[in-house]
Parts: sequence; C-alpha cells; structure tokens
Amino acid sequence: MEARSAKVDRSERPRPDVQTVTRVLIVEDDPDLRRAYRTLFESEPDMEVIGEAASGAEGLEAVRRLFPDLVFLDIELPDINGIELVRRAGIETFPAVIFVTGFSHYAAEAFQVEAFDYIVKPFTDQRFRSTLDRIRRRLRRDGMQDLSDQLTTLLSQVQTAKTYPQRLWIRSRGQVLVLNVDDIDWVEADAKYSIVHQGATSHRLREPISRIEARLDPSRFSRVHRSAIVNLDRVVEVVSSGGNQSIVLADGSRIPMSRSQRLRVFELAGDES
Repeated sequence: MEARSAKVDRSERPRPDVQTVTRVLIVEDDPDLRRAYRTLFESEPDMEVIGEAASGAEGLEAVRRLFPDLVFLDIELPDINGIELVRRAGIETFPAVIFVTGFSHYAAEAFQVEAFDYIVKPFTDQRFRSTLDRIRRRLRRDGMQDLSDQLTTLLSQVQTAKTYPQRLWIRSRGQVLVLNVDDIDWVEADAKYSIVHQGATSHRLREPISRIEARLDPSRFSRVHRSAIVNLDRVVEVVSSGGNQSIVLADGSRIPMSRSQRLRVFELAGDES
C-alpha cells in the first residue's frame, strides 16, 4: 500500500547550522554511483545519509516516509524522472534538492533558482563540496516555506521540458536489459516486438516500437518508416532507387524511408533541401 503524503509545515522546521545534521536521501539508479555519493556525504560531518533509492518510485516512498532535509536526486531515472518525482511528492512539502543530471544543457537557466542547485555527471569532489556549501548557505538563510515557493517557480519553468534517459531499462525473456542509448544504431518493428540493433548485436524486446520511440530523444532518433527508427548520428547516406529512398547507416544497413518522413529527417539533419 502506498504511503500517503504527510502534510508537514516545513516553515517550522529548524534551519541547518553547524550544530544541526542535515539528513540526506540519495535517489540514483546506478548502485556504483550510490555508493560513491554515500562516501562523499560521509566525509561531511554535518551530513547524514538516512536512505537510498534506486528508482523514482522508491524515491517517492522514501521522501514520504523519511522526511529528509536534502534530496540528492538524479533526474534521469528508469521509471519516473526526478522532476515528476517532486511533483508527485508535493511541492509544498518537498525538501531542499540537488538535481543530478547527465545532460550539461538540461534546463541550466531554470536551475539558477536560488534555493536549489544542479550538478552534472561526472563531477569532481571539489564541485560536489562547492554545491553543498551553496545549499548550506541557502538553508541557513531561507525558511522552508521560501524553499517551497522557489521550487514551485522552478518546476513551472521546466514544466514543458522533457528529459530522455541515457540508458533504457527493458524487460526481455525474464531479465532486465540495460541498453546505452548512444550505442543504438536503429530499432526495427517486429509485430508486437522490437529489435534494437547495436553494432553486431541485436536484442529482440517484448515491447512495440512506439514505446521505444517515446523513450528516445526525437532530436537524435527519427522514425524514418512505420517499422524503423534510426540514430541520426549513424546516417551516412540517403540513396534513391526507382523513386524510393533509403537511409544508409555507418554499418552498411539500408533502411527504407517513407515519403512522409523525408522532410522531417532532412530538417533534423540540418539539410532543408
């Protein structure tokens, strides 16, 4: 049973100072990174890691159950992203947050909001500590209600932004495959299944191509045919034969391109001819 979100008046909670320990929740799907983050926090005498979560759903439950002072929150999670996690938990009761992202361009201007910070993976120990120093100053200076108001402003600024995962977590034949998006050459529809091509390796997945497409960045991947999605970075040539056109990829794969998708592909490639 899902825990109900408790209504906590955070304006009455004490602000962390040198005598107060800041209770930290780490939300990150990579177990190696979780361990690394815990080690970094343990080196800070005024920080205590009170919990870890490996997914958005686990993070949501932990926020509601543990009431941390600070959430170290990965934006790109395998189920719900970090922004959506904050919305579901409730902006009015959400603690201070450091957003962690693998995208250096992700909503950078929005994260200049005073109550928050963001950090781009991979980061140095120095960058981590400077981020904590900023959070400490903000927690000392601002009341929790002020943090809530500024978080509302932040989420309104990034409301229309959508992030796309760097890895796909997909169930296949009783196991979970973790596929690096950068390694995908193209995706092929196979009835109710999809075949993801990565170099010499192919994975047949029990998911329709439409679900795979929804998780890929449309500025990098394009549906060139109802049965195929291609990684635009892999395209080396467009060839015509008998009035039909095909996409040629770096590995030599030739994929038919429908007329309805031709203009979109050229626009994404920066060629409006």
